[in-house]
Amino acid sequence: MSESRITKSILERYEIYFNIDMQYRLAPSNIQRNRDKTRFALINAARFGFISALVCEQTWGVTRAKALEFLGKLVSQGYLLLAQTERAADRRVYVLTHTGAQFASEMMRLDVPFRSAKEPITQVNQNAIMHDCVLSFVLNGGINDLSPKNNTMTLMRFPINWRQWRSQHEKTLQRRANHQGYQAA
Repeated sequence: MSESRITKSILERYEIYFNIDMQYRLAPSNIQRNRDKTRFALINAARFGFISALVCEQTWGVTRAKALEFLGKLVSQGYLLLAQTERAADRRVYVLTHTGAQFASEMMRLDVPFRSAKEPITQVNQNAIMHDCVLSFVLNGGINDLSPKNNTMTLMRFPINWRQWRSQHEKTLQRRANHQGYQAA
């Protein structure tokens, strides 16, 4: 089997997972903003196994207290459960309930695996909590980069004009090397 056929079959098999819309859009009305936050929290919890207030705080552009308040509201609605752990940066993560998994499944149009347990923390691989939290933070930071300087992730990560980008950095490195050479002499 050739390498291109293997790559093509992998891309075809996982294409539905690459097309999950995980972008949080700032809405003008509070009702739509509330729906978007619910959608974001449940899809991220389904995708990574949990959601953290740190990720919500950064993505939504709110304080941690507001993010915790909103996640607490999702707990009271029955979509999430609070799981306390020493392995998370803020010592708490939120995992999906069966209702939350069904709702996330409907939003993503994909099956969401759900494992019921008496203790919510047993639904998550505790050895990977910090890794998955950093991964979700970085992924959502790239997807939802709304700064005016970097309109899209592609422009932020991959400059359009490689020669210009490369020459600027080479000149900077050359100046630094020359400056260090003069100081050593």
